[in-house]
Amino acid sequence: MQELVEDTSSVKSSLFKQRCMHRTRSFWMLYLAILICCIVGLVVFVGTWFGHKQKDCDCSRGSKIDLTTWEGTKQGFQNITRLIQNLGPIKQDDSEASCKEVIDIAIIGTGLTGSYAAYRLRNFNKKVTVFEQNKRIGGRMYTVRMPGLEDVPLELGMRRMTLKFKNLDKLIGELDLKKREWSKSDLANASKPKSFHHFRGITVQEADLKNSLKIPYHLADNEKNKSPTEILQLMRMMCFADPNVTDYTQASIKNGRKLYQLGMLEYMLNCASTEAAMFVKDSAPLYGFEQNVNAATQLPAVKTLHEAFDKFQTLTDGWDTLPKTLLDKFEKESKRHKVMQQYKLKAMRNVGQQHLLSFEVNRTWVESVCAKKVLLAIPLPAVKEVDYPNLHTKEFQQGFLAIHPISYLIMYLVFENAWWEEHLNTSVGHATSDGIISSIYFLGKYAKSNWKATNPSADQRYIVSVFVFNENVKLVRDMNIGTPYKENLGIPEEVTPSRTAVQYIMKEIKTMFALPNITDPYAALNFEWSRHAANDQGFGGVNWNPGYKWKDVIAKFRKPVNGRDVFILGNTLVGTTIAEGCIKDVDNFVRTYFP
Repeated sequence: MQELVEDTSSVKSSLFKQRCMHRTRSFWMLYLAILICCIVGLVVFVGTWFGHKQKDCDCSRGSKIDLTTWEGTKQGFQNITRLIQNLGPIKQDDSEASCKEVIDIAIIGTGLTGSYAAYRLRNFNKKVTVFEQNKRIGGRMYTVRMPGLEDVPLELGMRRMTLKFKNLDKLIGELDLKKREWSKSDLANASKPKSFHHFRGITVQEADLKNSLKIPYHLADNEKNKSPTEILQLMRMMCFADPNVTDYTQASIKNGRKLYQLGMLEYMLNCASTEAAMFVKDSAPLYGFEQNVNAATQLPAVKTLHEAFDKFQTLTDGWDTLPKTLLDKFEKESKRHKVMQQYKLKAMRNVGQQHLLSFEVNRTWVESVCAKKVLLAIPLPAVKEVDYPNLHTKEFQQGFLAIHPISYLIMYLVFENAWWEEHLNTSVGHATSDGIISSIYFLGKYAKSNWKATNPSADQRYIVSVFVFNENVKLVRDMNIGTPYKENLGIPEEVTPSRTAVQYIMKEIKTMFALPNITDPYAALNFEWSRHAANDQGFGGVNWNPGYKWKDVIAKFRKPVNGRDVFILGNTLVGTTIAEGCIKDVDNFVRTYFP
């Protein structure tokens, strides 16, 4: 009997252990199933999110992912794989096997140079792809519009042209784009445009610059009663060894110094009194009369400092329509042509006779492309940041030292009344200053807007643009944080200034014209062109340093590597008339390499 009980207990114990093991196994299987479901769900979620990023990217114009299909989620999985593969530094396969597909020409940049190059090469029976690091195209042709003033293009980059820009004018006509006067003076009692200059605490009109009794500068006898332009001409006649020289890189002043060795301020101090040099510098702050600006490159741009206001023209629908139209015609010419946006060139390697380009796409993953020819239509400081060993030799580093970047900020102020018409007796015009603000432009009256005006009778808008340059940009940038100036107006966040920044600029304007009771603007927007090429929003530009012959530097950079079809084009290398120079630059390139 006892043995039977023991056997029964043993069986019960064994069954209990089996049940526990089964329950434990079931628990772990359930746990594993839940874990797998969570992982799959997470992957699907992340894949969908990356698919959304790809959709938002619109990297190839006209090519988007449809997330309602399996292909959208599949693309998300592929994006995750790319992200994991590209964690850490860029890795490149420099073997020829890495070039599975090769395009004929890769153009980097969609500013005027890049878009015009694509347009010129559109019908050469080549496979051409244009790459742009930003969501928008156009480079420094950047047009925005305020809600309610959609028909008024506000230019954050290039603003105007003159009739001297013959090649640009011809291209605009070829594309059938419309032009108009830059300023819009349609007030009932519109006066002739006036210009004002604020220096050393006083403001004078343009006409008074030739009256030495009205300006706060003590000029030498032969400098008195002359405009800044006339003083520049006097400097040339008094100081140039050969006043009739046309090649400024070969010019010398009478003490034997080469012009290209001098900064603009040093040149003026050598050729005129200190007061005359400061008078010229302060009257035209946009022209870069600084010590670190090469006199040989800058003087050709300042033969006429204060050009007639009514000679300027602009595009009716905004300057960004020019590169957009060029690229539209480029893409329509062939299905092989593409424009890829949010593709930032990070590195480049020589692979046989091809070039392996690595792009950071949408700031997320890296893609590689092979090209036979590469056109770098971007500023030299941006070229310098590309990891391409052939451009990081000692010789080319010296070339990069020939330039220094500049930055500037433009702010548009929209008013409900033209206070300058009442107080300054002008409907359009401009003013310069030796203070924080470099220049102000009164752009006139524009059509009825859809905004609800503070004053019900104010059915018009009056626009002013303000420029701040170089070191003063940081001062305004530091204020451009905090509460937006006006909320709920629908102005894009990237161009919305802070209340503090607008109030500071308004304080400067009120001081310039001694008008403390000017009404604050109804709305405002601003944009900074950085001196840092790494800034994806926009690069400001460059000036040439003294001691370098810019034509020699250009010759080195135009086709920088012997035996390689790598070219550098763009605004850095075309002198001072940037838009006109870019067109000439591309035309010369096409004639030379695609005869």
